[in-house]
Amino acid sequence: MTPLLRDRRALVAGSLAVTAALTLAGCGSSDPAADSSDSPAKTRTVSTANGDVDVPASPKRVVVLDSGELDSAITLGVRPVGATHSASEDAFPTYLPASETKDITPVGEIANANLESVAALKPDLILTSKVRDGERYDELSKIAPTVMTEATGSAWKENFQVHAEALGKQAEAKKVLATYDAQVAKVTKALGGKEKAAATDVNFVRFV
Repeated sequence: MTPLLRDRRALVAGSLAVTAALTLAGCGSSDPAADSSDSPAKTRTVSTANGDVDVPASPKRVVVLDSGELDSAITLGVRPVGATHSASEDAFPTYLPASETKDITPVGEIANANLESVAALKPDLILTSKVRDGERYDELSKIAPTVMTEATGSAWKENFQVHAEALGKQAEAKKVLATYDAQVAKVTKALGGKEKAAATDVNFVRFV
């Protein structure tokens, strides 16, 4: 998601949908199995903007380098160990529950992460995008497997699904998107159908 969250028409419901989606964070169940010769593979392969990347099957120490990646992780029930923040806010987005961000370590500003701070957290997965950190992909990959999407903004759904795959949270992502789509359909109907909804301007401004 870009700072101005462009191209999300019908998002009268969007913020509500995301808020509702956050409640799904606790839906993921965990049932750690004892070690055995039949234990699942320790890595998975994810298709990214930089090609296929092998990531941990169950990442435990995730660092995110943009607000969209932070949103995705928290919505999917994963609390990153580190994250960047915007230059103007000098903090994590206030639309996210403080209880979900209080233990996250800042690692610099968006598009200008402090790589030493990132490395110090010993992440096993890094989430970002080429538009933010493409030039530093090699450096980031030396720290931990790095999953990049191509861009931010209007491709938020596709990005969200890539993040979910990297985090091993595809089932949770499916529920979140179903909640979002249902809310959009509800608001579209309330506005009088697709044509009227398409002609309705929705302003959502966030200063970052």
